[in-house]
Amino acid sequence: MECPHCQSSESVKHGVLPNGRQRYRCRACNRAYTDNGALPGRRVPPEIVGAALSSFFEGMSYRDIRRHIQSLHGISLEPSTIYRWVLEYTDRGHKIIEGVKAFTGGSKWVVDETMIKVVGGNIWVWNVMDARSRFILATHLSKHRNAHEASIVMRKAKDKAATLPKWIKTDKLPSYGVAINQVFGGDMVGHMRSEGITGTVNNMSERLQGAFRARTKVMRGLQSQESGQRFLDGWVIDYNFFRPHMSLNGKTPADAAGLDVPIHSWAEVAALPANGGSAHGGSFGATS
Repeated sequence: MECPHCQSSESVKHGVLPNGRQRYRCRACNRAYTDNGALPGRRVPPEIVGAALSSFFEGMSYRDIRRHIQSLHGISLEPSTIYRWVLEYTDRGHKIIEGVKAFTGGSKWVVDETMIKVVGGNIWVWNVMDARSRFILATHLSKHRNAHEASIVMRKAKDKAATLPKWIKTDKLPSYGVAINQVFGGDMVGHMRSEGITGTVNNMSERLQGAFRARTKVMRGLQSQESGQRFLDGWVIDYNFFRPHMSLNGKTPADAAGLDVPIHSWAEVAALPANGGSAHGGSFGATS
């Protein structure tokens, strides 16, 4: 056995836990450990780390996750440990998928913005979503709701997509018209302004924003724009690649878009080497 504390292979059996798991003691550092499937240098296996991350992005608090892991797996964790997991594996997941091009295949994108509370004030959350697959192409946080900020999120979506839409649907915010003209002016992309929130496409966006607002309530406000963007990056990974949607017949948006994705769960992200980098190069191509 390899010691998870010092990576020495000089270990001996050291009793059995009540649940039947074998314990070991490392002769090199004299520390005890259990062979629970954790990676070298870790004491928690990727499956449990992945379950904790999924629970967090679905709305469970750090303390509730801690209690759940303790009762189910007998592992005692500090909320700060789970917080570090969220930061570390969000960054790792983002590294895996950055630089890829999403072939959504949809003819319409939906753009919307909503205000959330952060410590010290409010902030705007922008998102661009493919209407057919519900795949989120871009998100952006800003203190203002002007054409400059709208252009940033539009440009992010354009850079992420391998194909452009025929139409972009927004609300009546004047900033959108300016931004679409700046980013897509020569690309033959039409602009549809919603007359209300009763349309099917706008309801999609409203449900997305509602899900995000519900999650930030559990967090009791984001601490800053920087921490908010890191959380948002993780939430979008979870939303696009890991979470089945009822409206998509149990598929994820990535599945609905026909994407050949390199990761399928937070447990897979946690199981990758710390310096593993991207597991997939180029574009996310359609599987069929």
